[in-house]
Amino acid sequence: MSDTSFGEGKREVARLVDTTYDAVLRDFEPRRFPGPAVPCRSAGGAGPATGEYLPAGSLVFDVPPREESKRYVAKVRDYWREQGFENVEVDPVGEIVNAQKGSYRLTFNLTPRVGKATLGASGPCAKPDGEDDREEPPQFRSLGDSAR
Repeated sequence: MSDTSFGEGKREVARLVDTTYDAVLRDFEPRRFPGPAVPCRSAGGAGPATGEYLPAGSLVFDVPPREESKRYVAKVRDYWREQGFENVEVDPVGEIVNAQKGSYRLTFNLTPRVGKATLGASGPCAKPDGEDDREEPPQFRSLGDSAR
């Protein structure tokens, strides 16, 4: 079990996504990318559910459907490296960059031919304080969500 509460995890997910958005992706209008909290499983993911969930959240953007939009992948990569994130890697096609900051995982996924990109993060497994806590998405400042 993590020392981080589920609520703290959601707040850090939102902070990591918002700071990346602010630094690199302000050219785009963000929207919430819906997605439920993912249940954690024992035995390295092969066992039964533990009652804990990964706090996670993502933003989605419309991007120009052009090959040169891939430059944003490099910008996100460079920003994450400058911030000291670990395991910063770009896929061979140059459309996805992943990174880690402690027990948080981040990803920026661009699909230029469709003109969409997502920026998201997930945190360590933790037990939510009830169904509402589990279902409520992270509060992103970049969307104008109110801080809690």
